[in-house]
Amino acid sequence: MARIVIKDIVSLEPGKGKPQVRLSRTRNGDPPDVTLINLNLMLINNAGRFDQQNYIPLGLLYIAACLEREGCNVEFIDYQLFSHSRNFDADLFVKKIISPAKIIGLSCMSNLLPFTILCAEKLKKHHPECKVILGGVGPSPVAKEIIKAFPFIDSVVEGEGELAMLDFVRGHIAPLPPRRVIKDLDTLPLPSYSLLDFDFYDAAPSIISSRGCPYRCTFCTEPHNFSGAVRYRSVDSVIEELELVHSLSGCELFLFQDDILPLDRARFKKLFKGFGKLSFPIEWKCFSRVDLMDEDLMREMTDNGCVQIRYGIESGSNNTLKRIKKGFKIEKAYEIAKKSIKHFPSVHASFIWGYPFESMDEFETTLDWVSRFEDAGITVLLFEYSPLPGSQIYREYKGELNFSKETYSFFIVTGHEVVSTDGFNTKPKTSPIYKMIMKYPQIFSGFYKYENTTSYWKNERLEQYRLTGRTSARNEYDL
Repeated sequence: MARIVIKDIVSLEPGKGKPQVRLSRTRNGDPPDVTLINLNLMLINNAGRFDQQNYIPLGLLYIAACLEREGCNVEFIDYQLFSHSRNFDADLFVKKIISPAKIIGLSCMSNLLPFTILCAEKLKKHHPECKVILGGVGPSPVAKEIIKAFPFIDSVVEGEGELAMLDFVRGHIAPLPPRRVIKDLDTLPLPSYSLLDFDFYDAAPSIISSRGCPYRCTFCTEPHNFSGAVRYRSVDSVIEELELVHSLSGCELFLFQDDILPLDRARFKKLFKGFGKLSFPIEWKCFSRVDLMDEDLMREMTDNGCVQIRYGIESGSNNTLKRIKKGFKIEKAYEIAKKSIKHFPSVHASFIWGYPFESMDEFETTLDWVSRFEDAGITVLLFEYSPLPGSQIYREYKGELNFSKETYSFFIVTGHEVVSTDGFNTKPKTSPIYKMIMKYPQIFSGFYKYENTTSYWKNERLEQYRLTGRTSARNEYDL
């Protein structure tokens, strides 16, 4: 296993002293063949108080492992670990990318897509000989639009990136590579955990034992990103990875990032048997659907180490639930979630408000059910709907998009926002990001709202209802 080469370990407070960054390579001393940069960042600025949690970027580590198996020397850089990551600055970012490989891959989610594109432009200007490639859940649904709007980006990967990146290093770089799905997940090597120093990641390590979701919730981009068919890894492969991460980090708590871990109940029970063969007492968290759960399964899960279950409820209105194709009613969801409290130490339930077709009465109904869930002891995560490209609602709804800086969520967009009871404030130096968002609404639709959603009145109602602050800011993104 490759040694981790740590350069400029983060040790300074943001904004103090010389900005520092760390990088790692498969082979120390040799020039990299590919530079992979993680630009995902879970950061909240609440009234000037930053709250950040560093997540292991599993997708890039899978890509790195495939490239390493091909003989490539992979350079890995994680923006989460820049000492100045809380103050986004594309010029400063590019100055720290000193000698990148000829192929640079940038991965991000939707909230950092504007910043990532600015970074890509700076990289191309400073290193015109390099091929700049975007991937991840942020760029993927708007790949065609990005290529058309930003000629300095050489390629955008839609969906899974492992096979596309292998094509790139073999010399086949296309602006929009064909979508290719890996049918047998066991053909993938385990993620390149050797590129990490686990001491810098405070979120529980994530494991993905399957890809895909058979459900078709209309607000979700999952069908676009991973296709509908569910593909499973073998239990032996999952157990091997758990042992590897434990040996490198000492961690005994894991988060399964599968969309629905108990989807295949027979396979799920095989996982339990695998857990019993581990050399350590595992604890784990997972996502599930309320209509797949019963108390027998809950008991089995807790007996085998499950300490947290996470449900996507998404509305308290049965009419809304029908329109977003959740496949269950709120009464059933509440019944199962309340039973879950008896078995699991922690139960989370996510709700979304602000759908373009949601009436004020349906919104009020959601608030009533949110209150009942919280009173039952369930941690509620309440999110405002964002019209993300790739979702069915975005494709079908004909409402008018409206842009306003004040509609941004707690998630940081530029690193300079301050959200407080006095309002929303930004700095003039961030204007390029705002201008770009306003120029390309079809690319950055997640920063827009539909005009007829009565967002203002619903926000006012939320304030009156005193929901803001009832669930801690950290839980809002600890997913």
